[in-house]
Amino acid sequence: MYYIKLIFFTFTLTAIVNGLSIIEVNPPNPEQAALMARYIIHNVGWVVVSSISVMPEIPSYPYNTILEMCDGNNEKGNGIPYLYVTIFDPFHTNTLENNKCTLLATLATTDWCKEQQYEEEDPRCARVMLSGRFVKMDNSTEEYQSALNNMHRRHPKTKYWPEAHHWYVAKIDIDLVTLFDAFGGLKTIDVKEYLKANEYEHLNEIYSNPIY
Repeated sequence: MYYIKLIFFTFTLTAIVNGLSIIEVNPPNPEQAALMARYIIHNVGWVVVSSISVMPEIPSYPYNTILEMCDGNNEKGNGIPYLYVTIFDPFHTNTLENNKCTLLATLATTDWCKEQQYEEEDPRCARVMLSGRFVKMDNSTEEYQSALNNMHRRHPKTKYWPEAHHWYVAKIDIDLVTLFDAFGGLKTIDVKEYLKANEYEHLNEIYSNPIY
């Protein structure tokens, strides 16, 4: 068992050296709530985002949309969700009036839950909610260009979507992180803990608790 653990440790080190995040390998344990939240955000490609409607038919109702997302402005990710938005989505209009929103990301959109034979609503098919403020970014900044490049890397077809739809990159300034990844109820995660969670924490936890 020691050699199995050593091989796994070597593999994780190789992943880091190659610029890949260890959280791309397998989900962390439920005890690592912040890292699990980061894992989900890093590995899903699209999310559901809710806003407060200003549509005359449903004023003040919750309104949901699906948006392409990338985690951070480079391949490793930083936990900040960047979104690709068109001005023709009612979500865009809603956020001009009230920029409060909540993003839902779930491993049900990946193959992992299917491989485990988990139903989409099974708590073990983990999902995370990020609530905060929708921020349309200044397209003249380096952050914007980096996020746009990462978006096109993650979602290559977006590079060719019609310019007439006035696509832009936005992000969420996170106020609250909540996670549902195991039986026992919803977990609330400190935003600072969420943002600092990374592959090195996961790696250190594995190596400091070897299986003999």
